[in-house]
Amino acid sequence: MTRFCKVFAIVILFAASSAFAAAEERWQTLPEPAAMPKPDQSGYAPVNGIQMYYAVFGAGDPVLLIHGGLGHADIWASQVATFSKTHKVIVADSRGHGRSTRTEQT
Repeated sequence: MTRFCKVFAIVILFAASSAFAAAEERWQTLPEPAAMPKPDQSGYAPVNGIQMYYAVFGAGDPVLLIHGGLGHADIWASQVATFSKTHKVIVADSRGHGRSTRTEQT
């Protein structure tokens, strides 16, 4: 292989690895959620030794939105804004997430 080809191959590999690093960083960053509408009702419910945060929006047939993973209730802001026009939407923060408390065991 000529010296030019080796240098060219190294430059291409460097550029490709930089692109993968940038893609990984972007993938690991989540956009900020939309602002949550003002709830019609919110508070804390005692559930198995913790205080579980909940909020209620709108009126109609109920829809319960439960977050997953490391999320919290506010990730549903866009869905709440839409569904609360025709439904009663209930969101809650799971044990130890968002505004809900947790016990010493969890």
